[in-house]
Amino acid sequence: MKVVNQKSLDEKLHQAESAIGAPLVGAVGEFLSSAADVQLYHVNPYRFAAQRKLDRTAVLRAFLHLTKGGLFNLFWNIHCPACKGVTQHSSSLQNLKHADKCGICTTEFDAGFDKSIEVSFGVNPAIIKPAEVDEFERNVSTFELEPGIHLDLDRGESHTLEVDLREGNYFIVIDGQPRGLDMVVLPGPAAGQPQKFSYEYKDSLPQLTIVVAHEGPAKVIISNRERGKRVMTFARVAPQQWPSAAVVSSLQDFRDLFSSEMLSLDETFSIESLGFLFTDLKGSTELYERLGDAQAFALVKEHFYIMERLVREHGGAIVKTIGDAVMAVYTDPTEAVRTAVDMIEAFEDLDTRKKLKDSIVVKVGIHHGPCIAVTLNERIDYFGTTVNIAARVQGLSDGRDVMASGAIFDETSADELLRQKGWASEKFTTSLKGLKSSYVVHKLHAPGA
Repeated sequence: MKVVNQKSLDEKLHQAESAIGAPLVGAVGEFLSSAADVQLYHVNPYRFAAQRKLDRTAVLRAFLHLTKGGLFNLFWNIHCPACKGVTQHSSSLQNLKHADKCGICTTEFDAGFDKSIEVSFGVNPAIIKPAEVDEFERNVSTFELEPGIHLDLDRGESHTLEVDLREGNYFIVIDGQPRGLDMVVLPGPAAGQPQKFSYEYKDSLPQLTIVVAHEGPAKVIISNRERGKRVMTFARVAPQQWPSAAVVSSLQDFRDLFSSEMLSLDETFSIESLGFLFTDLKGSTELYERLGDAQAFALVKEHFYIMERLVREHGGAIVKTIGDAVMAVYTDPTEAVRTAVDMIEAFEDLDTRKKLKDSIVVKVGIHHGPCIAVTLNERIDYFGTTVNIAARVQGLSDGRDVMASGAIFDETSADELLRQKGWASEKFTTSLKGLKSSYVVHKLHAPGA
């Protein structure tokens, strides 16, 4: 049974209200008071949000703030792509290695920042100390199972299931027993004889048995070889939904709260797709000459404030600033488009409020695609051709417009957003400095711009 330091718990929850709001604080408090001990070791904020019909990004941000406040600990878990087991578990991102081999099923793989690394949260034992839970039970509890087949088997009894396997993983778990089977189903039909698998439960079995199958029909024979009735469940593992390292590191809250979290200097992790937004000020030198240092500096400072606010509102993060330029990232490229359009409109509004003409003219470029995550200058940064294209696309801007690569324009709801805003787009093909290929680019602009 868990031991709760109620005074400390109440203090931590109260302190978080200003950052995440009373409703979310209340939901977390109710969870902590009612959760089983096993649930407190590994909290998945996406599952927490889905069970309560809450916005999962808001919940993730809440858990980051609660972790910074000391209520939770943050963990990085690398999952095997085959058996889905955890191959590396650490409280520090710096300890993770991209080259990995699963100790359960022996699969060798390169861990991806977006596909392999889960971010989870465990309650701080100084606030709530859960009872000791068997490691097998803790691991199984992190998975969600689709509705399955439940069997009550007496000793010596067997049951044959005829199933149509789909790619993914299937578990056989025994109620109250730290043993089970993980069936890894590969794509494509099996060659040769029809598939047939047997699982005989007995106490001498290892905690986890791994078998490999293929998509298609199969017979699965489940037997009980121990005393007493055993309740056994055969079920498919639901597609995993958890915040990845790529998602978390692309949130401004994470970069603000956990700036010391970074990869080892000699490690790189691949990312299948990430959205990039680059901006720069047009004519900043002339701005200082025209308005004077004090007024120009105040405007540039306000420009950065507007940038950060819009990037945060749209679920992105500012990676770095270089002079007057900004580099931001998004796991949802549609939000990069929305941010870019909102930026142009925000600076038009700024001109109107300040009663100045062309005081802040921003050049914006957006693109998305694969890249690598690294540590540079004591922060998580990104490199690769995608990053280079995004920077070069921004260089095409004349100011007060958005240059969007064909990739990000075609794969997002950019057309719909432009219609809603009354904006126009012009498509053209061009070369980009330092890159060999030609690229399709869309110039997005407000009416009359």
